[in-house]
Amino acid sequence: MDQELIDSIQKLIEEGEGDSGRLNHILESLKMGKILYKSDARYLDQLIPKDSKKEVLHKNFEPQKEIKTETPKIFSNYKSAGVTVIISIILGAVGFLGIGHFYLRKNGRGIGFLVSGFFLSILSIVILMPIYGTIEGFASQLGVISIALGIPAAYVILYLWQIVDSYKQCKKYNYELSE
Repeated sequence: MDQELIDSIQKLIEEGEGDSGRLNHILESLKMGKILYKSDARYLDQLIPKDSKKEVLHKNFEPQKEIKTETPKIFSNYKSAGVTVIISIILGAVGFLGIGHFYLRKNGRGIGFLVSGFFLSILSIVILMPIYGTIEGFASQLGVISIALGIPAAYVILYLWQIVDSYKQCKKYNYELSE
């Protein structure tokens, strides 16, 4: 801490020259033994008469580290998890499983869910239609009925899975995009 510099700052404050708040901050920083920022040293250079300041001023500042300024990433490619889930719920409910994956450009997964959903839908229709047509052979068709009820259950499980999976894939997609 250099007493001559502190005296000069106190004189500036007393005379009402400069920004008293900033000068008080600089004064307190010097009294606490802190190193001045380059911008504060330049500010003092402008205020303190040239004949009274010495090299003291320039030895009391810390050069600011160069700040790297990168072009900020534009996150317009982020996908909304809410939109992904809504698409998966609504279109999945009407038979189009995997559309949320298409939204995320995960076409392989989307095709897998879509084909699996269509297959299970058609299979359940093919198996359930003959069963509902005949009531007499109900006991003999118990095995067929259990299979017929298992297929819609499998569709519901696939439907719920594609919703959860599209949400997780959206989070993963956005995370990978941010890196």
